[in-house]
Amino acid sequence: MQEKNIFSTGVSSAPSASEAVEEAYEQAIRRLYGKPALMICYASYTKYPNPYKLEGALRSVSGGAPFIGVSTAGEYAQGEAYTGSLVLALLSDKAFRATVAAAEAAQDDPGRAGERLASRLPGRGIVLLHSAPGREEELLYSLRTRMPSDLLLVGGSSGDDFQLKPPLGYQVSSEASGSGIAVAASIESMTRMIVVGGHACTPTGSYGVATSVAGVRGERLVEIDSRDAVEVYASWIGEEVGRVEAEMLSLGLANPLAVYDPVTGRPYIKHPAFAKKGEGITCFASIPAKQTIHLMRHDRERAVNLPAELAREAERKLGREAAGALLIHCAGAAAYIGEEGRRSLAAKLSEALRAPFAGLAAYGEQWGYYDYGVWPAHNNLTAALLIFTKP
Repeated sequence: MQEKNIFSTGVSSAPSASEAVEEAYEQAIRRLYGKPALMICYASYTKYPNPYKLEGALRSVSGGAPFIGVSTAGEYAQGEAYTGSLVLALLSDKAFRATVAAAEAAQDDPGRAGERLASRLPGRGIVLLHSAPGREEELLYSLRTRMPSDLLLVGGSSGDDFQLKPPLGYQVSSEASGSGIAVAASIESMTRMIVVGGHACTPTGSYGVATSVAGVRGERLVEIDSRDAVEVYASWIGEEVGRVEAEMLSLGLANPLAVYDPVTGRPYIKHPAFAKKGEGITCFASIPAKQTIHLMRHDRERAVNLPAELAREAERKLGREAAGALLIHCAGAAAYIGEEGRRSLAAKLSEALRAPFAGLAAYGEQWGYYDYGVWPAHNNLTAALLIFTKP
Protein backbone atom coordinates (compact mmCIF):
# COMPACT_ATOMS: atom_id res chain seq x y z
CA MET A 1 0.00 0.00 0.00
CA GLN A 2 1.28 3.46 -0.93
CA GLU A 3 2.32 5.55 2.07
CA LYS A 4 0.18 8.62 2.62
CA ASN A 5 1.51 11.99 3.76
CA ILE A 6 0.25 15.36 4.96
CA PHE A 7 1.95 16.89 1.87
CA SER A 8 1.68 15.34 -1.59
CA THR A 9 2.40 16.29 -5.19
CA GLY A 10 1.34 15.47 -8.72
CA VAL A 11 2.64 16.49 -12.14
CA SER A 12 1.25 16.43 -15.67
CA SER A 13 2.13 17.64 -19.15
CA ALA A 14 -1.33 16.97 -20.61
CA PRO A 15 -2.26 19.32 -23.47
CA SER A 16 -5.04 21.26 -21.71
CA ALA A 17 -5.23 22.84 -18.28
CA SER A 18 -8.29 20.79 -17.33
CA GLU A 19 -6.62 17.51 -18.28
CA ALA A 20 -3.36 18.46 -16.58
CA VAL A 21 -5.03 19.52 -13.33
CA GLU A 22 -7.14 16.37 -13.24
CA GLU A 23 -4.14 14.11 -13.83
CA ALA A 24 -1.92 15.89 -11.31
CA TYR A 25 -4.71 15.94 -8.73
CA GLU A 26 -5.35 12.22 -9.09
CA GLN A 27 -1.68 11.52 -8.44
CA ALA A 28 -1.52 13.84 -5.44
CA ILE A 29 -4.78 12.86 -3.75
CA ARG A 30 -3.81 9.18 -3.75
CA ARG A 31 -0.77 10.09 -1.67
CA LEU A 32 -2.54 12.51 0.67
CA TYR A 33 -3.56 11.70 4.23
CA GLY A 34 -6.93 13.39 4.60
CA LYS A 35 -8.46 15.99 2.32
CA PRO A 36 -6.86 19.11 0.82
CA ALA A 37 -6.71 22.15 3.10
CA LEU A 38 -4.83 24.07 0.39
CA MET A 39 -3.84 23.41 -3.22
CA ILE A 40 -0.77 25.07 -4.75
CA CYS A 41 -0.33 25.05 -8.53
CA TYR A 42 2.71 25.93 -10.65
CA ALA A 43 2.11 25.88 -14.40
CA SER A 44 4.12 26.48 -17.56
CA TYR A 45 3.14 29.84 -19.01
CA THR A 46 3.41 28.81 -22.66
CA LYS A 47 1.74 25.42 -22.18
CA TYR A 48 -1.16 26.73 -20.07
CA PRO A 49 -1.47 30.44 -20.98
CA ASN A 50 -5.01 31.16 -19.72
CA PRO A 51 -5.28 31.80 -15.96
CA TYR A 52 -9.08 31.69 -16.00
CA LYS A 53 -9.17 28.23 -17.54
CA LEU A 54 -6.61 27.11 -14.99
CA GLU A 55 -8.69 28.59 -12.17
CA GLY A 56 -11.76 26.76 -13.44
CA ALA A 57 -9.87 23.48 -13.66
CA LEU A 58 -8.56 23.86 -10.11
CA ARG A 59 -11.99 24.76 -8.80
CA SER A 60 -13.50 21.67 -10.41
CA VAL A 61 -11.26 19.32 -8.39
CA SER A 62 -10.88 21.37 -5.21
CA GLY A 63 -13.99 20.25 -3.40
CA GLY A 64 -14.18 23.76 -1.99
CA ALA A 65 -10.57 23.86 -0.78
CA PRO A 66 -8.74 27.17 -1.33
CA PHE A 67 -5.94 27.32 -3.89
CA ILE A 68 -3.21 29.62 -5.19
CA GLY A 69 -0.62 29.41 -7.94
CA VAL A 70 1.33 31.15 -10.68
CA SER A 71 2.75 30.64 -14.12
CA THR A 72 6.44 29.75 -14.18
CA ALA A 73 9.70 29.56 -16.10
CA GLY A 74 10.14 25.94 -15.01
CA GLU A 75 8.60 23.50 -12.56
CA TYR A 76 9.86 21.03 -9.95
CA ALA A 77 8.25 17.96 -8.35
CA GLN A 78 8.94 14.38 -7.34
CA GLY A 79 12.70 14.76 -7.56
CA GLU A 80 12.57 16.03 -11.15
CA ALA A 81 12.87 19.33 -13.03
CA TYR A 82 10.27 20.05 -15.68
CA THR A 83 9.36 22.52 -18.41
CA GLY A 84 6.02 22.66 -20.19
CA SER A 85 4.30 20.99 -17.26
CA LEU A 86 1.90 21.59 -14.39
CA VAL A 87 2.74 20.75 -10.79
CA LEU A 88 0.17 20.50 -8.02
CA ALA A 89 0.87 20.28 -4.28
CA LEU A 90 -1.77 19.36 -1.69
CA LEU A 91 -1.62 20.19 2.03
CA SER A 92 -3.75 17.95 4.23
CA ASP A 93 -6.57 19.16 6.44
CA LYS A 94 -5.23 16.73 9.06
CA ALA A 95 -2.30 19.09 9.69
CA PHE A 96 -3.03 22.44 8.01
CA ARG A 97 -5.56 25.16 7.58
CA ALA A 98 -5.25 28.01 5.13
CA THR A 99 -6.77 31.33 4.17
CA VAL A 100 -6.30 32.69 0.64
CA ALA A 101 -6.43 36.32 -0.45
CA ALA A 102 -5.89 38.19 -3.72
CA ALA A 103 -5.28 41.82 -4.60
CA GLU A 104 -5.27 43.66 -7.90
CA ALA A 105 -2.76 46.24 -9.17
CA ALA A 106 0.36 44.60 -7.70
CA GLN A 107 2.42 46.28 -10.45
CA ASP A 108 0.57 49.61 -10.66
CA ASP A 109 -0.25 50.23 -6.99
CA PRO A 110 1.74 47.72 -4.89
CA GLY A 111 1.19 49.65 -1.67
CA ARG A 112 -2.57 49.33 -2.01
CA ALA A 113 -2.25 45.67 -3.04
CA GLY A 114 -0.22 44.90 0.08
CA GLU A 115 -2.80 46.68 2.23
CA ARG A 116 -5.61 44.61 0.72
CA LEU A 117 -3.76 41.33 1.28
CA ALA A 118 -3.01 42.23 4.89
CA SER A 119 -6.66 43.06 5.56
CA ARG A 120 -7.77 39.66 4.28
CA LEU A 121 -5.20 37.41 5.94
CA PRO A 122 -5.34 36.36 9.61
CA GLY A 123 -1.69 37.15 10.38
CA ARG A 124 -0.82 33.72 11.73
CA GLY A 125 1.43 30.88 10.57
CA ILE A 126 3.45 31.49 7.41
CA VAL A 127 2.44 33.61 4.42
CA LEU A 128 3.07 32.14 0.97
CA LEU A 129 3.09 34.99 -1.56
CA HIS A 130 2.96 34.81 -5.36
CA SER A 131 2.96 38.18 -7.08
CA ALA A 132 3.33 39.79 -10.44
CA PRO A 133 6.96 40.86 -10.93
CA GLY A 134 8.03 44.48 -10.97
CA ARG A 135 7.49 46.23 -7.64
CA GLU A 136 7.77 43.50 -5.02
CA GLU A 137 9.75 45.64 -2.56
CA GLU A 138 6.84 48.06 -2.17
CA LEU A 139 4.33 45.23 -1.93
CA LEU A 140 6.37 43.54 0.79
CA TYR A 141 6.75 46.74 2.77
CA SER A 142 3.04 47.48 2.63
CA LEU A 143 2.10 43.95 3.59
CA ARG A 144 4.60 43.59 6.42
CA THR A 145 3.88 46.93 8.09
CA ARG A 146 0.28 45.81 8.53
CA MET A 147 0.97 42.30 9.84
CA PRO A 148 2.75 40.87 12.93
CA SER A 149 6.46 41.64 12.86
CA ASP A 150 7.45 38.01 13.54
CA LEU A 151 5.32 36.56 10.75
CA LEU A 152 7.36 34.46 8.32
CA LEU A 153 6.86 35.06 4.61
CA VAL A 154 8.18 33.29 1.53
CA GLY A 155 7.26 33.81 -2.09
CA GLY A 156 8.10 33.70 -5.75
CA SER A 157 7.00 36.00 -8.56
CA SER A 158 5.26 34.65 -11.65
CA GLY A 159 7.25 33.76 -14.77
CA ASP A 160 6.52 33.50 -18.48
CA ASP A 161 8.95 30.83 -19.74
CA PHE A 162 11.69 33.43 -20.35
CA GLN A 163 9.67 35.50 -22.79
CA LEU A 164 10.25 38.49 -20.49
CA LYS A 165 7.28 40.36 -21.89
CA PRO A 166 4.57 42.20 -19.93
CA PRO A 167 2.54 41.12 -18.02
CA LEU A 168 5.29 38.60 -17.09
CA GLY A 169 2.93 35.70 -16.45
CA TYR A 170 -0.22 35.33 -14.38
CA GLN A 171 -1.51 34.52 -10.91
CA VAL A 172 -4.39 32.22 -9.93
CA SER A 173 -6.35 31.70 -6.73
CA SER A 174 -9.73 30.68 -5.40
CA GLU A 175 -10.35 34.39 -4.69
CA ALA A 176 -9.28 35.97 -8.00
CA SER A 177 -7.09 35.24 -11.00
CA GLY A 178 -5.46 37.21 -13.78
CA SER A 179 -2.27 39.10 -14.52
CA GLY A 180 -0.68 41.95 -12.59
CA ILE A 181 -2.16 40.83 -9.26
CA ALA A 182 -0.84 39.24 -6.07
CA VAL A 183 -2.17 36.11 -4.37
CA ALA A 184 -1.25 34.86 -0.92
CA ALA A 185 -2.08 32.07 1.50
CA SER A 186 -1.75 32.22 5.27
CA ILE A 187 -0.82 28.66 6.29
CA GLU A 188 -1.27 27.46 9.86
CA SER A 189 -0.12 24.03 10.94
CA MET A 190 0.15 21.63 13.87
CA THR A 191 3.60 20.76 12.48
CA ARG A 192 6.71 22.90 12.59
CA MET A 193 7.43 25.10 9.57
CA ILE A 194 10.61 26.87 8.57
CA VAL A 195 11.82 29.15 5.78
CA VAL A 196 15.47 29.00 4.73
CA GLY A 197 17.08 30.81 1.82
CA GLY A 198 20.47 31.43 0.32
CA HIS A 199 22.63 32.11 -2.73
CA ALA A 200 25.71 30.73 -4.45
CA CYS A 201 27.64 33.98 -4.85
CA THR A 202 30.95 35.17 -3.40
CA PRO A 203 32.37 38.71 -3.27
CA THR A 204 35.12 39.58 -5.75
CA GLY A 205 36.58 42.49 -3.80
CA SER A 206 35.27 45.13 -6.22
CA TYR A 207 32.79 47.58 -4.75
CA GLY A 208 31.61 51.18 -4.82
CA VAL A 209 28.87 53.48 -3.57
CA ALA A 210 25.60 53.82 -5.51
CA THR A 211 25.79 57.59 -5.86
CA SER A 212 22.86 57.80 -8.30
CA VAL A 213 19.87 55.51 -8.83
CA ALA A 214 16.66 55.94 -10.80
CA GLY A 215 13.53 54.09 -11.86
CA VAL A 216 10.11 53.57 -10.32
CA ARG A 217 11.51 51.06 -7.82
CA GLY A 218 15.09 52.37 -7.71
CA GLU A 219 16.16 49.51 -9.92
CA ARG A 220 18.42 51.50 -12.24
CA LEU A 221 21.98 52.02 -11.03
CA VAL A 222 23.14 55.18 -12.84
CA GLU A 223 26.42 56.02 -11.10
CA ILE A 224 28.95 54.21 -8.93
CA ASP A 225 31.31 56.49 -7.03
CA SER A 226 29.99 59.38 -9.19
CA ARG A 227 31.12 57.59 -12.38
CA ASP A 228 29.03 56.02 -15.13
CA ALA A 229 27.82 52.69 -13.69
CA VAL A 230 28.14 50.80 -16.98
CA GLU A 231 31.77 51.87 -17.37
CA VAL A 232 32.56 50.92 -13.77
CA TYR A 233 30.89 47.53 -14.10
CA ALA A 234 32.69 46.83 -17.38
CA SER A 235 36.03 47.61 -15.76
CA TRP A 236 35.18 45.37 -12.79
CA ILE A 237 34.53 42.32 -14.98
CA GLY A 238 37.23 43.11 -17.56
CA GLU A 239 34.90 43.57 -20.54
CA GLU A 240 34.31 46.26 -23.15
CA VAL A 241 31.38 48.60 -22.53
CA GLY A 242 29.83 47.55 -25.84
CA ARG A 243 29.71 43.90 -24.81
CA VAL A 244 28.22 44.78 -21.44
CA GLU A 245 25.48 46.77 -23.16
CA ALA A 246 24.77 43.94 -25.61
CA GLU A 247 25.00 40.97 -23.22
CA MET A 248 24.15 42.33 -19.79
CA LEU A 249 21.45 39.73 -19.09
CA SER A 250 23.83 36.79 -19.45
CA LEU A 251 26.89 38.58 -18.05
CA GLY A 252 24.83 39.53 -15.03
CA LEU A 253 24.09 35.89 -14.26
CA ALA A 254 27.77 35.19 -13.72
CA ASN A 255 28.60 38.61 -12.28
CA PRO A 256 25.71 39.86 -10.14
CA LEU A 257 25.68 42.75 -7.71
CA ALA A 258 24.88 42.69 -4.00
CA VAL A 259 24.04 44.91 -1.05
CA TYR A 260 25.01 43.67 2.41
CA ASP A 261 22.37 43.79 5.13
CA PRO A 262 23.64 45.80 8.12
CA VAL A 263 21.93 43.49 10.64
CA THR A 264 22.88 40.07 9.31
CA GLY A 265 26.07 40.95 7.47
CA ARG A 266 24.79 38.80 4.60
CA PRO A 267 24.26 39.93 1.01
CA TYR A 268 21.04 40.43 -0.92
CA ILE A 269 21.74 39.59 -4.56
CA LYS A 270 20.72 41.87 -7.45
CA HIS A 271 20.68 40.52 -11.02
CA PRO A 272 21.75 43.25 -13.50
CA ALA A 273 19.60 42.72 -16.59
CA PHE A 274 20.11 45.62 -19.02
CA ALA A 275 22.78 48.28 -19.48
CA LYS A 276 23.17 51.46 -21.50
CA LYS A 277 25.96 53.93 -21.02
CA GLY A 278 24.65 57.22 -19.70
CA GLU A 279 21.39 55.63 -18.51
CA GLY A 280 22.69 52.99 -16.15
CA ILE A 281 22.33 49.31 -15.24
CA THR A 282 18.78 48.06 -14.75
CA CYS A 283 18.39 45.29 -12.19
CA PHE A 284 15.55 42.91 -11.31
CA ALA A 285 15.56 44.33 -7.76
CA SER A 286 15.93 47.76 -6.24
CA ILE A 287 19.33 49.32 -5.55
CA PRO A 288 19.34 51.48 -2.40
CA ALA A 289 20.90 54.88 -3.01
CA LYS A 290 24.10 55.79 -1.14
CA GLN A 291 24.72 52.14 -0.22
CA THR A 292 27.85 50.16 -1.06
CA ILE A 293 27.41 47.91 -4.09
CA HIS A 294 29.55 44.78 -4.33
CA LEU A 295 30.43 42.77 -7.42
CA MET A 296 29.83 39.07 -6.83
CA ARG A 297 30.81 35.87 -8.63
CA HIS A 298 28.09 33.26 -9.17
CA ASP A 299 29.32 29.68 -8.69
CA ARG A 300 27.49 27.13 -10.90
CA GLU A 301 28.37 24.06 -8.83
CA ARG A 302 27.29 25.74 -5.61
CA ALA A 303 24.07 26.87 -7.30
CA VAL A 304 23.23 23.26 -8.19
CA ASN A 305 23.87 22.11 -4.61
CA LEU A 306 22.23 25.08 -2.88
CA PRO A 307 18.66 23.75 -2.28
CA ALA A 308 20.01 20.48 -0.87
CA GLU A 309 22.29 22.45 1.46
CA LEU A 310 19.32 24.52 2.59
CA ALA A 311 17.31 21.35 3.28
CA ARG A 312 20.08 19.97 5.47
CA GLU A 313 20.35 23.32 7.26
CA ALA A 314 16.62 23.26 7.96
CA GLU A 315 16.74 19.70 9.29
CA ARG A 316 19.51 20.65 11.71
CA LYS A 317 17.46 23.58 12.97
CA LEU A 318 14.20 21.66 13.24
CA GLY A 319 15.48 18.37 14.59
CA ARG A 320 12.68 16.57 12.76
CA GLU A 321 12.17 14.87 9.42
CA ALA A 322 10.51 16.82 6.64
CA ALA A 323 7.02 15.91 5.49
CA GLY A 324 7.27 18.12 2.41
CA ALA A 325 8.62 21.36 0.99
CA LEU A 326 8.03 24.15 -1.48
CA LEU A 327 11.02 25.32 -3.53
CA ILE A 328 11.26 28.91 -4.77
CA HIS A 329 14.11 28.91 -7.31
CA CYS A 330 15.26 31.91 -9.30
CA ALA A 331 14.56 31.56 -13.03
CA GLY A 332 17.88 33.30 -13.72
CA ALA A 333 19.74 30.79 -11.58
CA ALA A 334 17.86 28.01 -13.37
CA ALA A 335 19.01 29.38 -16.72
CA TYR A 336 22.57 29.77 -15.42
CA ILE A 337 22.91 26.11 -14.40
CA GLY A 338 21.05 24.83 -17.47
CA GLU A 339 18.68 21.89 -17.84
CA GLU A 340 21.23 19.31 -16.73
CA GLY A 341 21.97 21.42 -13.68
CA ARG A 342 18.26 21.75 -12.89
CA ARG A 343 17.82 17.98 -13.04
CA SER A 344 20.80 17.48 -10.76
CA LEU A 345 19.49 20.15 -8.38
CA ALA A 346 16.11 18.43 -8.13
CA ALA A 347 17.66 15.01 -7.54
CA LYS A 348 20.02 16.32 -4.87
CA LEU A 349 17.20 18.14 -3.10
CA SER A 350 15.01 15.03 -3.16
CA GLU A 351 17.82 12.99 -1.62
CA ALA A 352 18.44 15.59 1.11
CA LEU A 353 14.75 16.08 1.97
CA ARG A 354 13.63 12.44 1.79
CA ALA A 355 10.15 13.92 1.30
CA PRO A 356 8.00 15.19 -1.59
CA PHE A 357 8.47 18.74 -2.82
CA ALA A 358 7.01 21.07 -5.42
CA GLY A 359 8.54 24.22 -6.80
CA LEU A 360 8.86 26.82 -9.51
CA ALA A 361 11.45 28.86 -11.35
CA ALA A 362 10.34 32.39 -10.41
CA TYR A 363 11.04 35.92 -11.61
CA GLY A 364 12.17 36.99 -8.15
CA GLU A 365 12.22 35.37 -4.72
CA GLN A 366 10.94 36.76 -1.43
CA TRP A 367 12.47 35.53 1.83
CA GLY A 368 14.54 36.78 4.75
CA TYR A 369 17.38 35.75 7.05
CA TYR A 370 14.94 34.77 9.78
CA ASP A 371 17.61 33.65 12.26
CA TYR A 372 18.10 37.37 12.80
CA GLY A 373 14.44 38.31 12.93
CA VAL A 374 14.65 40.53 9.87
CA TRP A 375 11.84 41.12 7.41
CA PRO A 376 11.81 39.36 4.04
CA ALA A 377 13.44 41.00 1.05
CA HIS A 378 13.02 40.70 -2.69
CA ASN A 379 15.98 38.66 -3.95
CA ASN A 380 17.52 37.58 -7.25
CA LEU A 381 19.58 34.49 -8.16
CA THR A 382 18.65 32.72 -4.92
CA ALA A 383 16.72 29.71 -3.69
CA ALA A 384 14.35 29.43 -0.74
CA LEU A 385 12.59 26.48 0.90
CA LEU A 386 9.42 26.38 2.94
CA ILE A 387 9.64 23.09 4.81
CA PHE A 388 6.90 21.32 6.76
CA THR A 389 7.89 18.68 9.31
CA LYS A 390 6.14 15.45 10.14
CA PRO A 391 3.71 15.70 13.08
